[in-house]
Amino acid sequence: MVTKAERQPRRQCAGRRRPARPWRSAVEWRDVPQTSGHARDLTRAYLAGPAVDARAVDLDAVLLVVSELVTNAIRHAGGVTGFCLEAGPRGVAVFVSDASSLRPVSGEHVPGRAGGFGWRLVRQLGSAVTVSVGPGAGKTVRVHVPVPDHARAV
Repeated sequence: MVTKAERQPRRQCAGRRRPARPWRSAVEWRDVPQTSGHARDLTRAYLAGPAVDARAVDLDAVLLVVSELVTNAIRHAGGVTGFCLEAGPRGVAVFVSDASSLRPVSGEHVPGRAGGFGWRLVRQLGSAVTVSVGPGAGKTVRVHVPVPDHARAV
């Protein structure tokens, strides 16, 4: 479960050029998750909170994006250095920062070997995917997961 000490609400997520709009909710954690399971737990708790309209969230898609980005940061980029979520009426933006300035690439799946699907999957689930390389070491990957189709019709 997420404690108040574990999260630090901010008006702006790392890697975001403009401050969050007043009708949005954003949260960035002081102690960044170092496992995809912990990141999913933080995400579930935030999205279940009062500041988020559950109808505007594709929970499975958001959790899958979080899992893939955190796993990729741990496996390929020196670990997670920042983790932030921003929810609004058009969906959820996931921000994951890591220690590498190398941009993600789609790997080829090799039969009999794990992996090779994550980055491609993230790009399919997100309506907008950006990679911002910092002035120093590291980068921030931002993925916007849109409102589910069934919620748009309501």
